Amino acid sequence: MTRRALFGALTLAAFLTQPPHAHAKRTEDIAFPFADVWPTAVRFLRVDEGYTLVERDEQAGYILFRFMPPGQRKEAQGSLELVRHGAHTEVIVAMPTMPEHHERVLIERLLAKVKRELGNAAPSAPRDPGAMRRTPPDAGTE
Repeated sequence: MTRRALFGALTLAAFLTQPPHAHAKRTEDIAFPFADVWPTAVRFLRVDEGYTLVERDEQAGYILFRFMPPGQRKEAQGSLELVRHGAHTEVIVAMPTMPEHHERVLIERLLAKVKRELGNAAPSAPRDPGAMRRTPPDAGTE
């Protein structure tokens, strides 16, 4: 086998043995307001998951954290963002060095905690801000 063919084979083998990593953030919309989700998310990451909170900014709606992945010796980093949408909150999780399913599992566990602590989902708010101001026409008047 030539050097070039050996190098190609080794490169391909190294590529194929790498675990799949997430290329995008995981997003989920939940029917609870930001003010209720924020403290639950902080407790979830710190107490339930045991992650180290590196930085958090409630006003901007993000938490940066570190954690020890199972079976690894080096800490990994992640972020959790909460985006305000009226009565709804968008949850965005990124764990760029981990396989994609880690982000999905983290969001699922956070949503389960939110539902356990806060109960059923809040009633859906209308997406059209003017919808609440509209009044039906008076019956019987011209």
